[in-house]
Amino acid sequence: MSDTSTIEECVEDIDELVGTLERYSPAVLAIALRAHLAGLLRILRERGEWSDSQMHDFLHDLSSEVLESGAERTAHPTA
Repeated sequence: MSDTSTIEECVEDIDELVGTLERYSPAVLAIALRAHLAGLLRILRERGEWSDSQMHDFLHDLSSEVLESGAERTAHPTA
């Protein structure tokens, strides 16, 4: 992966882009972003940039982050 500053800069750019899409519901954005993410991940795999193990780890970490976020909201509903 790239260095931390490059990732942070990319996240900021994506945040700005998503901010321009506020006319769409969060569910619509999530589905559209999932489609794009799936395409990016396929490209990484096809090019041999990520192994099956790296892909599995990435998807596991993503799932864990989402589920942990939901658990935190349940434990702290006012947050």
